Amino acid sequence: MYASGIFELEQDEALVIEMNAPVEPYYVGFQLNNLWMEGPDQQNFVSSLTGAQNPVFADATRYYIIFPVDPGVCGWLDTTGLERGFHTMRFVFAEDPPEDQLPSLKASLVKLEDLDSVLPEHYPRVSEAERREEISIRQDHIKMRWRNY
Repeated sequence: MYASGIFELEQDEALVIEMNAPVEPYYVGFQLNNLWMEGPDQQNFVSSLTGAQNPVFADATRYYIIFPVDPGVCGWLDTTGLERGFHTMRFVFAEDPPEDQLPSLKASLVKLEDLDSVLPEHYPRVSEAERREEISIRQDHIKMRWRNY
């Protein structure tokens, strides 16, 4: 199952997408793309997230925060300089969930200063050191994935 949308952000705006999945997908992936559906650099930027990289926070909900600069929260996706583009989400289920339990999405465009108002209380923060480690792990994984045979 796929879901997608378009983002167009000013420098002080973030797009926050809440994804609620009553039935946890076997796999969930979220990726940013430019207007030609090319994915930006996934090795050196957090421009995509799997479900394992962005776990459920509360009530079967994941949060994706699209913003050009790291706001220091879990679920952030780096626009890598794109002012507008696409976001795409892919769901893979081990078994088809009942129709009344399919994932639902809600998007909110907010000023960065208002980000905390749309995130749940006690939402996880990410320090600069933790973000550097996250990117280091991404770099290792991409090198493994695209290694020469």
